[in-house]
Amino acid sequence: MSETQFSEVRAGSFQDEEAEMILAAQQNPALFHTIYERWAVPVFKYFRFRTNDTASAEDLTSQLFLAAYQALPRYRHQGHFAAWLFTIARNLAREYYRTHQREVPLAFVERAAGSIDLLAESCQRR
Repeated sequence: MSETQFSEVRAGSFQDEEAEMILAAQQNPALFHTIYERWAVPVFKYFRFRTNDTASAEDLTSQLFLAAYQALPRYRHQGHFAAWLFTIARNLAREYYRTHQREVPLAFVERAAGSIDLLAESCQRR
């Protein structure tokens, strides 16, 4: 067996194993923990990278698995569970940015409050 054939067999067995895991969780929701255990760390790392905030990444990770749990009965496995899961993740990250882009860091507000007229202050320095 060549290396290419071996990697195709290995990839096929991974997809079969994943399909079985998803089917089992669809039939018995108590088995969803197997999906969580498999994907929790990669999802958390994705959110941590996107938000640069551990607490937000934890919140988004929990939101993702709640959404995946609720949508799992409608999921049709076609070999790309990770794509489905990370589509949910991307949408949650997009919503996070949408709601948090209007927030101003407290340090910026405190600095601005100390100097009411920043334009006048910058002109006086020149």
